[in-house]
Amino acid sequence: MRRLATLLGIAGAALSLCAETASAQNVKYGELETIFGEPVTTSATGKPQRVSEAPVTMIIITADQIAHAAATDIPGILREYTDLDVLEYARGDVEVSARGYDKVMSSSILVLINGRQVYLDNRGFTDWHSLPVQRSEIYQIEVVKGPNSALFGFNASGGVINIVTANPMYDTVNTMAVRDGSGHYKEASAIVTAPLGQSGGLRLSAGGLSANNYSTSTLWEGPNSLTSVTYWNKPIEKRSVNLDGALPLNDNVTGRIEASHAQNARVLFWDDDNAYYVHTVVDSVKGAVTVDTRSGQIDASMYANIADMNDGIGDDQRTKLYVASLQGLFKIGPTHAFRVATEYRYNTMNTFPVEGANIFYSNYSTSGMWDWTMTPQWSLTNAMRFDHLQLGRSGTAPLDSQQTNAAFRQSYDAVSANSGIVYRLTDVDKIHVSFGRGVELPSLSTFALQQQSPVPGLLSDGALAGNPGLKPTVVTSVEAGYNRDLPAISSKVSSQIFYQTTKDLVSLGD
Repeated sequence: MRRLATLLGIAGAALSLCAETASAQNVKYGELETIFGEPVTTSATGKPQRVSEAPVTMIIITADQIAHAAATDIPGILREYTDLDVLEYARGDVEVSARGYDKVMSSSILVLINGRQVYLDNRGFTDWHSLPVQRSEIYQIEVVKGPNSALFGFNASGGVINIVTANPMYDTVNTMAVRDGSGHYKEASAIVTAPLGQSGGLRLSAGGLSANNYSTSTLWEGPNSLTSVTYWNKPIEKRSVNLDGALPLNDNVTGRIEASHAQNARVLFWDDDNAYYVHTVVDSVKGAVTVDTRSGQIDASMYANIADMNDGIGDDQRTKLYVASLQGLFKIGPTHAFRVATEYRYNTMNTFPVEGANIFYSNYSTSGMWDWTMTPQWSLTNAMRFDHLQLGRSGTAPLDSQQTNAAFRQSYDAVSANSGIVYRLTDVDKIHVSFGRGVELPSLSTFALQQQSPVPGLLSDGALAGNPGLKPTVVTSVEAGYNRDLPAISSKVSSQIFYQTTKDLVSLGD
């Protein structure tokens, strides 16, 4: 918790600095949903738009659907309301993917909370058990399938899940829940919202659960391996706290700060054959400012994620991610909207299981988006993003290491692109055709592996080393889809056909 307090101080200073330089009104999702008669999103283009107008294949799970879901966790809710692939290997160890490639530690989906990455870069996966939000504070979950890096950012090569929580400036959430179930399942959560100043709001949520594991795993027919005997019967635990505050700084500027702490312990599969009882701690903090100007909207944000993952056998993986971004959304006339953005991210992780060195990279990106409402029925969206990554390693390596620090001085350039055209046949019918080229970085573990050979100076099956020559994975997709709303029964019918290719696929431990 001490490091979380430090991060809060950094975010507060960043928020004050941003407010002096540049915010638009935060989106009132509830009011817009009432006006349009359907869920509204800002994720795809930056501007509020009905989900039926979005230039991507998007499903929005609403707060009402979440409240009526039988599932108690986010992967379970996704299983209920979407066609995503959701695989549960153990209680608390769940993988989610779109259009295939679901596996242990699946890396194809970029998961965000209010636009902040919760995808963990150490293994390139989402630890769903460490997400710090409670179910009752989620306003909607936006699900996008296919490569969308140019619209949503790095690592959105297979899809995006953006979890949007209630805005404490507009939404008051005060709840308390207690659940009890089979397998010694016990869960409790509480959420309280308080006014902040005359028109701001502050929300605090906390929760925890404990349970026994399932009797078997989808990867085992029964507890018949050394791993299962050693770890399988240990308890599953989770604790989290989340703080979210929003405040108008003046008539045109709004600030928001978010901070969270989550810790858990559960069985986690590294690959299809090996599972460990892993303790994970994740701290995060984010400061954001939105500015309304005469020509458009400016958004500035900074956030930090710090994660520690320990498997109890010597692999202590410590990851730090820092991201700063600036974007502007401008309209030219009633039919053209443009978004320009720039982002800097710095990521670092220690080598493992032999420590003594650190892997790090700096990534600089710039992107642009053009959204054109050609007629009330036709709209076109084009986006492009350019990333430049510089990789490095510092510290010492084992005596038998085949990779020097100099070998990790690598740089990569990557281009992402998205284009989509939407035709509204009627108020309830939509056809869309889209193209996407997404980019996914290799996980830090693929660079950071550093294992001593059993015989010094002699490589063997027991000696592992990260590969500095790995290239980003590139996913390209072309698709066409049809959607029809059925408001009489609050339902939707949709179908898509797509062709997708993947180049330079990287996998660790399979």
